[in-house]
Amino acid sequence: MTDEHKSKEQLLSELKDLRRKIKQRQNSNSPVIDRDRTSGNNEYLNRIVVENSPFGISIRNSKGKMLGANESWKKYGASRKIQ
Repeated sequence: MTDEHKSKEQLLSELKDLRRKIKQRQNSNSPVIDRDRTSGNNEYLNRIVVENSPFGISIRNSKGKMLGANESWKKYGASRKIQ
């Protein structure tokens, strides 16, 4: 991450933006996901959320055929028939 090629105005603009983001996060009570870091990584993020959810989640196609499920669903939801 080199900034030598950036102008003073560009650096000040980035600094102002970063300070604004920090202030927003400090004032927020909700967990924050850095969109800059995850924008190209949605598949990974979704997989992590599903895998680590304490709630049963099954993934189905438009016809209702199950494509996959997390461990919580396999443990608790599989015993109930979903129509």
